[in-house]
Amino acid sequence: IKIIVFLVCCTSVAGSNKTPMNYLLLVPWPDASNRSHAGWDDGPDLITGARVAVQEINERTDLLNRYEVKLIEARHEACGLAETDLGLQNLVNNSINPSLPHNVVVILGLFCSTSTNALSPIAGRDDVALIQLSASNSPIFNLNYNSYPHLWRFLQSGDVYVDMMIALMERYNWKRIAVISDLETVFHSQIAVTLANRIQSDNDKELVYQGGLVRLMNIFEDKVLFDLRQTQARIIFITASGAQIANILCKAAKSGMLYPNYLWVIADFTLDLLQDTNRCDNRTLLRAVEGSIMSYFSLKPEDVNQVMINASNETYSTYLNKYYEELDNVKVDYNDDSLEGDP
Repeated sequence: IKIIVFLVCCTSVAGSNKTPMNYLLLVPWPDASNRSHAGWDDGPDLITGARVAVQEINERTDLLNRYEVKLIEARHEACGLAETDLGLQNLVNNSINPSLPHNVVVILGLFCSTSTNALSPIAGRDDVALIQLSASNSPIFNLNYNSYPHLWRFLQSGDVYVDMMIALMERYNWKRIAVISDLETVFHSQIAVTLANRIQSDNDKELVYQGGLVRLMNIFEDKVLFDLRQTQARIIFITASGAQIANILCKAAKSGMLYPNYLWVIADFTLDLLQDTNRCDNRTLLRAVEGSIMSYFSLKPEDVNQVMINASNETYSTYLNKYYEELDNVKVDYNDDSLEGDP
């Protein structure tokens, strides 16, 4: 917010003593054609939280008191979809089109790394120069900062899973591993590439196999399991969607490729985040998961209130009350009574 105060200069609204400051909120949305994706499309949840935050900013006198913040709510593709047509269309229509007097200064949201990777270089061009506050955390954004001008990320980079795997290898003296990833998404594929590069640059470690998965194409799962057997890889690091991980673990269970003969190290998922699969029953999937290492990073429960206090005058419980009140408005605005909310 402090960055925005120094960088923004707009034209005052007629009849108002406050200057408009428009934020474009681009959030992942359920796919209109119901195509399979990585599973994160909870844009309405993000809209609810953003509305609560903007309301607080506008009510306070110690934050942006010369400005009135307004949200322009728009959508980009659900996480896991490879294209960015929807996000690009809404970016241009709402912030770049010179015939529209939107005066957008900030883009919020950009939750999915695949969309952010495509949209951020456009939004950051010299003739556009929009600040982007993003939750995307693919390691790809660390490779060339010049490609993503004005991109500010507030989640830890997915490099944390690479560091974790290297630490496990050193702690348990693992020398040979295989790396599997979703080939279609920037988040998962770049974690795999970063880990593979780290291992290949270390003479004491060996990458015995690197393979990939593609949603809706079962042949990739079969090939990965076949190649793992052929290369005699026993420790497998996998970063993919919940559905992909569940599917391949089911097949691995049926092939006897579980612990103690094989160890699967799963990145970015907890048990409740793995989606149901029709490849095996839940008991078999649970057996596969229990013999694996699952890794996931998040705020500790005791840290949540501290984060809220640093960013707001409110506690987390106060925020929750406002969130669920605003969720009722979002349900009406988007004609979706099924929304449960995820603060």
